Amino acid sequence: TIPLEAFARAGTGRTITKVEFFVGNVKIGESTGQPYQLPWSTDVAGLYTITAMATAATTQPTMRRRI
Repeated sequence: TIPLEAFARAGTGRTITKVEFFVGNVKIGESTGQPYQLPWSTDVAGLYTITAMATAATTQPTMRRRI
């Protein structure tokens, strides 16, 4: 198991509502509270591209940004 952790901050007037974790384009899970963490494991050795996307709530429409 590999512990994944993302650090996200929202701008003034915004709140992070969740951080989603992806391997390639496949969502592997999400975290809705700090620290934004997810344990991940795979049975296949290799190189992987892992990204996290934070979603922030605001008075404007929801904002999503890859981090």
